[in-house]
Amino acid sequence: MEESARHQSVNELKKVLGPALLTVICLGQIIGSGIFVLTGTAAHDYAGPAVVLSYCVSAIMAFVSAMTFVEMAVDYPLAGSSFNYTLAVMGEFPAWVTITAIVVDAILAGGVVARAWSGYLAVLCGRNSSFFIINSHGTQLDFVAFGVTMFITAIVAYGTKESATFNFIFKGTNILLIVLILCLSFPHANKQNWADFWHFGDAGVFGAAAVVVFAYNGYNAACNMAEEARNPKRDLPIAIIGSLTLATTLYVLMAIAITLMVPFYQIDVLAPFSAAFTKIPGWGWCQYLVSVGAVFGIGTVLLIQIMTITREFLVMARHNLIPSWFAYVNGFTGTPLRITLIFGTIKAILALCLPLKELASLVNFGYLFVAFMVASSVLIRRYHQRGITHSGPTIIRWALIVLFSIGFAASYKAWPHAKPLKWVALLVFAIAIIATCTSFYLMKQVYTPAGFKIYGVPYVCGFAIFGAFFLIASLGSEAVSRFFIVLIVISFLYLVYGVHAAESHDNDLDGARIERERQAADMKVGALEMGKGDAGKGAGANGSAAAIEDAKFGAHHDHMPGYHAPHEDVRMVDTPYAHIPNKV
Repeated sequence: MEESARHQSVNELKKVLGPALLTVICLGQIIGSGIFVLTGTAAHDYAGPAVVLSYCVSAIMAFVSAMTFVEMAVDYPLAGSSFNYTLAVMGEFPAWVTITAIVVDAILAGGVVARAWSGYLAVLCGRNSSFFIINSHGTQLDFVAFGVTMFITAIVAYGTKESATFNFIFKGTNILLIVLILCLSFPHANKQNWADFWHFGDAGVFGAAAVVVFAYNGYNAACNMAEEARNPKRDLPIAIIGSLTLATTLYVLMAIAITLMVPFYQIDVLAPFSAAFTKIPGWGWCQYLVSVGAVFGIGTVLLIQIMTITREFLVMARHNLIPSWFAYVNGFTGTPLRITLIFGTIKAILALCLPLKELASLVNFGYLFVAFMVASSVLIRRYHQRGITHSGPTIIRWALIVLFSIGFAASYKAWPHAKPLKWVALLVFAIAIIATCTSFYLMKQVYTPAGFKIYGVPYVCGFAIFGAFFLIASLGSEAVSRFFIVLIVISFLYLVYGVHAAESHDNDLDGARIERERQAADMKVGALEMGKGDAGKGAGANGSAAAIEDAKFGAHHDHMPGYHAPHEDVRMVDTPYAHIPNKV
């Protein structure tokens, strides 16, 4: 069905993105929700002034995870990012779980972000943040959130370069306003507000880190847009590393500013900076400056969400996991027009009807789960290749890292207060993780990336896996339970639909490959027969005849069930996925 999906697509995605636009695409999703939505909640409810450390912890996790994404994205510069990486290494079902987790992530995040934008617009108009919300028969409707989502959907549908340029202007304005807000905030700092810096303890720091880690999710946006990058090998590392560095700097500075301006227990969780300035005599006008910055910043988050998630749907359509009709790429706009308009409308309806705050933790869970899957894919790919090594040693070591990481996280969560048994358990699990990574390090790597390469892979990937599970545990048992319910639903959908769609896709893909090989063999046979007369009689003719028979035999042999040519690692089909190796 991938071949039919390609016919449905008609046109390719346009390669119009350079390093500057890719960097701002990352920043468009990273900077916005963290500063203007999450900082207040993280400081007030979780970590207090130590939220500064929470952002640092999340940044470390984000940088390590981002490196695994970069390595895979440079090798597979395609729309779909983590779906492709997981598919290439682990197979169809893990890839299905990964991409559906991303879709759930995007749907939930979209509702939260659109409503946050509406709230800041109300403040900018001098009203209460809930001014635009209409109560109708027990349902809170937000038509402004609906309208802005549809407007941004139209921009995304019009063209990638136009959307990226729009994002560049808005995000540039947003960053300038953030710098201005910082300059206005620090003169009002009061060091006494940090007197109780460690109020919530280490549990609060890591709990807040699990909340704000979603703020760094933007690097995946660049990976999703890799198929539209002009030079992915050069531009993706620049964009991802540069955006994370700038974002971390601004996040930490803004966290320092808000916790020094206002005691953490007085921070407004809905509009922390706007409320902080209103408490300073003569500085109430700054709340409008903050609101303008939030409107610009959160608007770009919504834009990048729609841009990137439609690429996820595009790759699902290419693999027949949803109808291939959705894979259509418009010739004029160079965008996946159908899925953009449909998904944007769904997102707008959800923003209109559903206040999704209670489900916001699922957004973080989905992001952490995807980070775990990509880190696992990098690790397994380096040490195991089908037909070259046995899977057992690699899979056992990977499973041990996962098991020890879960054990560490569970031990830390089970004993919130310092006890000798807690520290013994944590030490044992930490040593076990390091020892398992070392055993990986002593194995021979069977694959070396031709582009971007992570050094110290078992330790980097092991830390990414450990960090994902540790932050997942910090979200709390309720969030974990909800996500497991989502995973059960995802698995059920795969059994009743995805597995059959995948089988149909593979059959069509194999049929397309066989047909192309038959055509190539027929052309080769025809060319040899035409040259037979020119070669003369005798040995030359016998050689040509032998060559013809060899070509016929090879063409037939290639079509025998279960036959694979020596060293055949890739699917030779003329599609954007032709160079993705079969799962190992």
